[in-house]
Amino acid sequence: MTALGIPLLSNKHVSRLLAALTAVTATALLGVTLVYALEWPVRQELPESTSVESWDTIDVGLGSGDLYVSWAFSATDTTGVQVVVGELATGNWSAPTTLAAPPVGQHAWSPSLTYFGTDLSVTWVQGSESHPCANPRSVMQRDLGDSSAQAITGNVYGPAIAPDTAGGSSGWHMVFAAAPTPDQCSQGSKFDLYYAHRESPAHSWSAPTVVITHEAVLDPAASYGGIWYPRIALDDSNEILYVVWQQEQNWVTPVIRLDTAAWLVTATVASIPPTWSEPVRLSPPEQQYAVRPTLAVDGSGQVHTVWTEYIRTDYQNIHYQPLGEGPVVKLNIQPAQVSNNAPMYARSSIATQGTSVCVTWHGYTEVGPEEVSLRCSGNQGDSWQLPVNVSESSRSLSVYPEIAMDQDGDAHIVWAEFRLDDDLWVPEGVYYRAGQPPDDLRVFLPLVMRGR
Repeated sequence: MTALGIPLLSNKHVSRLLAALTAVTATALLGVTLVYALEWPVRQELPESTSVESWDTIDVGLGSGDLYVSWAFSATDTTGVQVVVGELATGNWSAPTTLAAPPVGQHAWSPSLTYFGTDLSVTWVQGSESHPCANPRSVMQRDLGDSSAQAITGNVYGPAIAPDTAGGSSGWHMVFAAAPTPDQCSQGSKFDLYYAHRESPAHSWSAPTVVITHEAVLDPAASYGGIWYPRIALDDSNEILYVVWQQEQNWVTPVIRLDTAAWLVTATVASIPPTWSEPVRLSPPEQQYAVRPTLAVDGSGQVHTVWTEYIRTDYQNIHYQPLGEGPVVKLNIQPAQVSNNAPMYARSSIATQGTSVCVTWHGYTEVGPEEVSLRCSGNQGDSWQLPVNVSESSRSLSVYPEIAMDQDGDAHIVWAEFRLDDDLWVPEGVYYRAGQPPDDLRVFLPLVMRGR
């Protein structure tokens, strides 16, 4: 039984295991990596994006016939957050609109973009890049069309404050993780989960409140730890919030060690403030370092989760699990490998439409630099097509992928590209590509397995 009281294995789950095992076994026997021939239009560089920042940098959102993309940028004289709009029917893109332009000495990063109804909202974190436990940071928000940004809170601390939002008829919901004092920040990952709400863009945000404390799910033997990088999703009924996060646990006795796990909590938002459930661990105990979980909810209410198992920079795995539905499925056929620069983990993103589920991540796949991979399921995660290379960039590092799926089932993927010059990342731009997810009728191409 799982923690939610659902049987671990059924015929459905056995089928999923066999499908995953067949893909891996076939690869091992043939000594090749099998990928689909991707028949999508060529990738596009988004306008004026060559100053893209290299820190938690991109998010996407779908409107009515439009795709919105936001990223953090750092130019010679200014930094901030920009957003562009792409018309899906024409393929045309607007010039960037600057939503955040912090004062001199500060930066803006970790944008989160949410489109609901006819309203677009972007949040980000702002402050000094240095000494995150000494310099307070602000969580900022701005609606497209507003004249200026507003501070949701201006006195929180931490190296990984990354707000995330979801919007629906129950209002706009925001989560982020932070420490309220410099001491809690510097004494070892003591970051709490904060929540804020507003009824509509015409209303003010509530003051953020702590809903899960940093020690709420700590192992009793752990010395300290806390919450990093929460992600939020709202179901189509607009009644249930789902929040996942990366929970750090640190031991100092009998030996110094670290364990990081993916956790989830739900909230019923029929009334505000929400009623929060008991947290549930997603990643299995044998995964010692599960990082950066994210999630999506499909139209039937099925919750799909994905996270990265970090073993080392040249050996990481992307794991998928439908909530309460059984075994964890490893989506990458070969270990994901990253450049040992930021980010030092394979970031992933997930989206759903109908019965389709698509996951994208970055990492080395064959000879050449990091690429963006895509793997999709047409039956709510029961079985998966083989991965495809979306970025197809032979010279640049393709990282930070984000995905959205429209009502026609097209997958829209955006990522950043950098050139690695010694230990420096040189930004080259934000790129976009879209098309129908591959299906089992596509042609398999044998490629030589990467020997790293």
